[in-house]
Amino acid sequence: MKLKHLESSLSSIDYRFRSPKVELEQYPTCAHLAAAVVWTAHARGDVGANKQVLDLGCGTGMLTIATAIMAYEDALLNQSEDEGEEGSNCSVKEPLPILSLDCCSNALEQAAENCKEIEVDNMVEFLKAKLSFRKKDDSKSHCRYQRGNHKTKRGKNSFRHKPRLKALNNDEEAGDNDAVIECVNDGIPLRDGCVDTVLTNPPFGTKQNAGIDLAFLKCACRLSRQAVYSFHKSSTREHVLKKAKEWHMGAEIVAAMKFDIPKNL
Repeated sequence: MKLKHLESSLSSIDYRFRSPKVELEQYPTCAHLAAAVVWTAHARGDVGANKQVLDLGCGTGMLTIATAIMAYEDALLNQSEDEGEEGSNCSVKEPLPILSLDCCSNALEQAAENCKEIEVDNMVEFLKAKLSFRKKDDSKSHCRYQRGNHKTKRGKNSFRHKPRLKALNNDEEAGDNDAVIECVNDGIPLRDGCVDTVLTNPPFGTKQNAGIDLAFLKCACRLSRQAVYSFHKSSTREHVLKKAKEWHMGAEIVAAMKFDIPKNL
């Protein structure tokens, strides 16, 4: 699928938050931005039918939906190739589910509605969870980060890591079968390296929450075993690159794009 066709597929979606919460910095991700990032991730082999993807802080679901569209296109292409080899009709092999996570019930509800409108709701699993974050002057606030074998890319930041998906809602109790989920202090109930790729458009840290963008990035690096694509302000570029180096991860600027933020935010 060409980039312009992906963007066109997303253009009809109601991507703006109906009741944006300033404290959560709910900046909408437009069709152009979502398409550009996901198309790039797909071209680099980080998104597709055989890739487990997490949208961390999914908002209204634009990155999730773009990922689902590309994954489905991959599945159709794989089906055509299989039919050509076997000379018979083959059923479409379902892509791996996309995990879409946010702390806001209203955002998750809108994201679910958008997924249903585009008819990709059967490809998405939603999870409500909130990243634990405190200001830098609180010594108890830091998210744990565990090193593994990883590379990294950067899609206005992107990163790489290790194995499988298991999720709980924050208000659920873990039973015996859930013991495999590591107890981490970032508040996200997913094990290390549970997905191939994490896409995240985090808060920029401009609402008395400086550093939350890096907390999202650090959590994304923990969860990913292959790559992370993260949006960041250009003014923080050098700081983000410095942090990536401290975390023993490579980083690169995949794209520099304009981000329109509503005046009421």
